[in-house]
Amino acid sequence: LAGLSANGLVNGDQKSFSFSTDSFAGDVGFGVVETTDDAVIIDRLDELLPEIVAVKMEKGLSALFLAVVNIVELKGTLLMCGPTELSLAKAAF
Repeated sequence: LAGLSANGLVNGDQKSFSFSTDSFAGDVGFGVVETTDDAVIIDRLDELLPEIVAVKMEKGLSALFLAVVNIVELKGTLLMCGPTELSLAKAAF
């Protein structure tokens, strides 16, 4: 994973979902990076966040998340690129 580009990490395992509720309507992308060493991915935050924004815009998504999951320690880190993502994450988690 360390050798993958930021674009490869953001798009590698990503799905899009359409939602329509009283408080939100739009398409949400959710990508996942599973690893045994999440620090290697998290250390690339300065590279990943702009790529998340770029992919979000390219795909016309309302929101885009990238979850970095350490499969050994069974913990995850959710990367968000804006206020829409923050609001949705607070409502969901």
